[in-house]
Amino acid sequence: METKYRTAFIIGLIIVGGVCGRILLTSLPNFAPVGALALLAGASLANRKIALAVPLIVMLLTDLSIGFHASMLFVYLGMAIYVGLGAWAGNQIRTTRLLPAALLGSLAFFMITNLGAYFAFYPKTWAGLVDCYTLAIPFYRYTIAGDLLFGAAFFGALAIAEAVWPRLRPAAPPVAVRDVAQA
Repeated sequence: METKYRTAFIIGLIIVGGVCGRILLTSLPNFAPVGALALLAGASLANRKIALAVPLIVMLLTDLSIGFHASMLFVYLGMAIYVGLGAWAGNQIRTTRLLPAALLGSLAFFMITNLGAYFAFYPKTWAGLVDCYTLAIPFYRYTIAGDLLFGAAFFGALAIAEAVWPRLRPAAPPVAVRDVAQA
């Protein structure tokens, strides 16, 4: 269970961080905070529909400014994968789950978005597919760097905010009452 303050804080962090970061960092290809923020949404928001909607809304808002392209559906699908990986990582901020989730998210995003680029922009041949993925490799490092750096920053910001403002901490799960006969 989460508090309304926690939900509002996380949604605000995602929207402000995502919109500002994505628009301000357009000069670095694929170095953006949105993947990390989608992980944060999946890991921290109990309502999965909201967790999925918020990063997609950030993408849509920023795409209105940056521009749309033929493989947008694949980019948005990649963001949805990040949310799912964040849900798998859980709302406990642990490197043992977040690091693999971020790395798997980067890899999934690379594979999915470049498949979309292949369908939209390359000849539909084996050579076209190989060219698509080969030419995208230099951009992959920016995706990984962005996911790891922004992931650490945003999950760290949430941890600090929870320490400073107790209202942001997730509500403790209900304690199971043991059966007296088992005691």
